[in-house]
Amino acid sequence: MLQYVQQLARTQKSPASNPHTQSSDPLANFIGAVSHGSLAANLDDELYGG
Repeated sequence: MLQYVQQLARTQKSPASNPHTQSSDPLANFIGAVSHGSLAANLDDELYGG
């Protein structure tokens, strides 16, 4: 079992070999968008009519 895990570790690509940049990662631009907490503020009228 240990040999199998070690073999997997050797054959897996490391994260450094495929780095995500902000331009290639679609979620990178969204990170922090909800940090203000107002994304769903006063949404009831839109959802349920008002």
